[in-house]
Amino acid sequence: MAQGAYAGRVLLEKRHGQWQMRLCSGDGLKDVKILQQTGVDAASARRLSDGLQIAEAKLSLADRNELARFRGTVQLH
Repeated sequence: MAQGAYAGRVLLEKRHGQWQMRLCSGDGLKDVKILQQTGVDAASARRLSDGLQIAEAKLSLADRNELARFRGTVQLH
């Protein structure tokens, strides 16, 4: 997700039939342990991390670096 000069990753969760932002992060969103600390179960955290690695492999290095600039993890729910 990018907004102006800022970029980062967003974890969405479907609640009551609508997608809502659950957390925002940089590289932390790729970390299984961080996902688990925010309430994602172990199996889902592994799938999310693996899927993100595969999807981001298609991005340029510059785009991946831009996503990594977001510092910390912000839980939104």
